[in-house]
Parts: sequence; C-alpha cells; structure tokens
Amino acid sequence: MTTANKYDSFLKDFLSINKSISFEKIGELLLDSNMPSTEETTPVLVGNFVFKYNKKAQTSDELIQFISERAQKNKTLIESDIYSYLDQARELMNTGKPWILQGVGIFSINMAGEYQFSVAEFKPEDNKPARKDKPQKEYGRTRNEHKNQSAVKMLTFFIVIALIAGVVWVTYEYFLKDKFTTAASNQNTPTTADTITQDNGSKALDSNRAALTINATDSISFKFVFETTSILARAKDRIAKLKSYGNSAGYDSLHTDTGIIYDMYILKKAIPADTTAIRDSLAKFFKKPVSVHIPVH
Repeated sequence: MTTANKYDSFLKDFLSINKSISFEKIGELLLDSNMPSTEETTPVLVGNFVFKYNKKAQTSDELIQFISERAQKNKTLIESDIYSYLDQARELMNTGKPWILQGVGIFSINMAGEYQFSVAEFKPEDNKPARKDKPQKEYGRTRNEHKNQSAVKMLTFFIVIALIAGVVWVTYEYFLKDKFTTAASNQNTPTTADTITQDNGSKALDSNRAALTINATDSISFKFVFETTSILARAKDRIAKLKSYGNSAGYDSLHTDTGIIYDMYILKKAIPADTTAIRDSLAKFFKKPVSVHIPVH
C-alpha cells in the first residue's frame, strides 16, 4: 500500500467539506478549522484535528456516496474498494508502519494496540506528480547506431515469436494431440445423456465420493472462487460483508505445505452451460480472476 492512494484526495476533500470522517474499525477524525466548507480542493488541510479511536467505528455512508459521485462509479464497487483500502491500512499499521493520508496526516498504532493520529507537514508539491527530468542530449550517436538498435530489436522480436510458436507446437504434438483425437472420436459415440464428471483426484475416496456426475441440464450449486488468502480474519470479514448484502457466500480452508489457505467463494445455482457467463460477470465485479469449483457430495 503506497502513501499516495487514489482515494486519498477524496478522503481529504470529504473531511474538508463535512469536518468529520469515520473509518471502519479505526475511529473518527474531526477537523476544527476556520476554513469554510467548500467544494474546491485544497492541497493540505489546516486546522485542529481531533481523533477518537473506536474499534467498532463504521465507515460513513455519506463518504461512499461522495466518492461514488466524484468518481462517477457504481456505489457498490466503491464500497468494496474502500473496504479493501481500509483493510490494507489496518494491516499496514498492525505491522508497525504508518498509514499516510496525503494532505491530512499520519495514522499509526501505539504500544497499547490502539490507533492514533498525528499531524504532518505536507508540501504542496507532494500532491503533484513527479516532474520527469528532461532527457539529456546525447552526443556521438550516429544514424547507423540507431538503425542497428532497431534491427537488433526486430530480430529479438522474431526470435521470441519463433520460440513461443515452438513451445506451442511441442505442447500440442506431445501432450494435447492425443487428447483432441480421443475427444473427436468420442463425439461419434452415441450416449444416452450429456454428462459432466468431476474427478476429486484421490484414489482413496469411498464409492460415494469418488466422482460427481452431472447431467448437462441439471441445475446445481457451483462455487465461484474469487479470492484466496492466508489470513482467516480477512476471509471472515469479507464473507460477512458479502452476506450482509444478501449474497450466498462462504469460504473453504485448505491445508498446504506452507500452511492453511482460505478460498472465498460465491455460491450460485446454475446449469453447467451458464457457468462461464456467471464467472465472467463476477470477475468484472470483483476485478480479479474467478474460478469455478463443483462441490463434491
């Protein structure tokens, strides 16, 4: 998490206008300033700040609406982003590092495990994008050197393309060709019903859990996994938030060589043919890849 987040300016502007702002599980920050409330942005807020630590604090609904209108984005997406943003801020402070809110101040955690706020001095140029230095004029480089560099780049490009094509050909010839041939031959074999079978990958399972066979027209519950984390608290909070919006969500714990991980998923009932569209829709919503798992009974 960087000190200059895309939401910093929105949080600063909201505090400047409303004189108070509440952060989930962190607390409430009040601004006592002689500066009148205005829609115009200021690089740095000036005034007396009062921070009230409150681990039960909730993020202001007005803040979500404010950012949604300013950014011209869906309110639900903004709420999800702000939740993740504040979650990262708490994780940052819990590791002993400060959360710097540009133009406002610095949040950190004290020895008692409570969050605290301190005013910091910001230069106006801190909020401006860094100015790129003008490239120094290069001397002694001839036109032939530029041509040689272009030729080398072009040659490298073709070599990379040839290598990729070779890898694709080898993969198909030695690993996929037989599978495609078998699949094509199976299409000519009449079947009583189209089925989908999920192999659980274990020979030791009993006969009731060895495989799950699904007719193509069956409507069953699929798990659409949108995130994997090693932090149990993260999984619990995220799923609880989704459930509060009426989503059928949950998480599975998996034991790996490096420890326990948690797969967070949305449970949706559908026929197999519809899973791709649902997966793509959820991927757009969560802004991250989504995988489809078939529950084993």
